[in-house]
Amino acid sequence: MNTFQRFLKARKMRWSDIPLWVFGMLLAVMWCAPFVWMVSTSFKPFKDIMTRNVEWLPRTVTLENYIKVFEQPVARWMLNSLIVALIATTISVMLGALAGY
Repeated sequence: MNTFQRFLKARKMRWSDIPLWVFGMLLAVMWCAPFVWMVSTSFKPFKDIMTRNVEWLPRTVTLENYIKVFEQPVARWMLNSLIVALIATTISVMLGALAGY
């Protein structure tokens, strides 16, 4: 028995399960790709972002974009989002409780 067969037996898998796992892994990679692209692009200088060339890793890494973001009132935006979320959740729970009662 070779190593791969022992691997399958240890996990109680059949050979017919392999295509499903391969499909699942490909789907997971496709699902993660936009997030990886977003993080990678956040470290690129502006001149490298607006190009036609696809580069998954930046040539030059910069924190300039993060500095620009935190020059804005990010804390205020987070507070506004928290207030809206709390109000919406409270109203939803109260109406749901009344409807359930």
